[in-house]
Amino acid sequence: MEKLAALNDAIENAFSEIRDLFSDPGNVTFADVHSEMERLEEITHMKAFIDAAFAFVCERDDAGRTVGARYASSYLTDKLGLSRGEAFNRLSRGRELFAEPAGDAGSGSDADASPEEKEKAQQSERESQRKARSDSAKVSAEKQRIINHELRTLLPNAVPGRASLLADALREAATRSPEDLRRWVRRRVEQANACAPTPPKPKDPFGPYRNRSVRFGLQRTDGTCDITITAPAGEAALLKAILDAGLHPGSNLPEDAADSDSRTPGQRRFDQLMAALHHVNDCTHTPQGTGAASVVLSMTLDDLEGADHTTTFSTTTGIDITCYDILRLGLAGKDFVVQIDRVTGMPLSIGATRLANLAQRLALFAAQGVCAWEGCTTPFSELEIHHLIPYAAGGRTNIENLAGLCRQHHRCNNDNHDFSGGLNHTVRDPGTHRVGVAHPDGTVHYNSTSDAHNAPGYRLAHRRSRQHSPANDPPLFAPPG
Repeated sequence: MEKLAALNDAIENAFSEIRDLFSDPGNVTFADVHSEMERLEEITHMKAFIDAAFAFVCERDDAGRTVGARYASSYLTDKLGLSRGEAFNRLSRGRELFAEPAGDAGSGSDADASPEEKEKAQQSERESQRKARSDSAKVSAEKQRIINHELRTLLPNAVPGRASLLADALREAATRSPEDLRRWVRRRVEQANACAPTPPKPKDPFGPYRNRSVRFGLQRTDGTCDITITAPAGEAALLKAILDAGLHPGSNLPEDAADSDSRTPGQRRFDQLMAALHHVNDCTHTPQGTGAASVVLSMTLDDLEGADHTTTFSTTTGIDITCYDILRLGLAGKDFVVQIDRVTGMPLSIGATRLANLAQRLALFAAQGVCAWEGCTTPFSELEIHHLIPYAAGGRTNIENLAGLCRQHHRCNNDNHDFSGGLNHTVRDPGTHRVGVAHPDGTVHYNSTSDAHNAPGYRLAHRRSRQHSPANDPPLFAPPG
């Protein structure tokens, strides 16, 4: 579209000139520029509206196919460089503002309502959506994310309905701070849920349970991770009761340390949680003796040569841990060794004291680290095992024919390898043995993320050669008889 191209050129030129004005902040004073910078901030609020509209177009027109995927979110992450969270947020806002309303205006009317009543409710939804669309061009992306997040807990038959609350929230956003807006929307959602009719459409009794989740944040530089648990009231009460049982001084400590317990309440609850998880793990036994869960470490001999107390090692969960973590969790000296060929980066052999039935998955983790799809950082504990040549087409379940893919990219893979429907597929390079994504132009794109490059298989294949290095490593373990 020529007009859009011309507008983009004008925007680029304007921002270039503004950048030049600020290239030396010493020549700029607050008194001279603050009013225009405030205006600029208001102008850029329109970008959130444009983002939502474009996301709606992407989903409507199946933009994911242009990057060999089934989902519009893949286009937004691959081509626009968005995080998955931001991509999903834009898609959600696009549906809210531009998709045809679902027809439930939160009026409390039942399924027996007359056609006139249903049409009136539909018209009310459309009018609320038009108001929301108009106001959204004046609201920042941050505030729109807050509104979208808080509306997730709105029940399907709440009164007023979603479109009406969205319009009200976007109107209030103009005068409220982000923190105040969050509280305002949350209160309105609680009030709307409380007004959901009981007969003949009762408030959804399973709504809170459907919203349950556990989310792991990115690992910080200090070695900690935020874990957010969204629990229904009953499970939250149970969890709190279990953790509160560890609040008394000396709980979960050796007897000789009980008298000098200086832990905070938060630390005591955490220790109680870990004690409960260790108890579950110790009491859970499968026929293979795998326990409730396994944290698998990934390291090379090169890592160990220069290791100290600050050295971190990769795990299947995507969270790196130190030697202190290893000792505290009781992971030292257990279970298995996967040997990676330093030339090809492929697994040569595996020796195990248990988990033998997971040998192939463990070997893939050592060679691959994360999802094999280009640009993906999903950790191995969340991956599904994929047959490069489909099992139904005679593909064997061996290391050469297996790769780990996340749930999303596993479903994006074209098993026919013909690029039909705009979908790409995974292949293994016969020379390097790396798994990549084949594109219609004949190129193969590999995962070049830092997590993928941190996998032992990749690091060994790309490390600097050493003197007297053998052409190939001999297997440490004999093949099973």
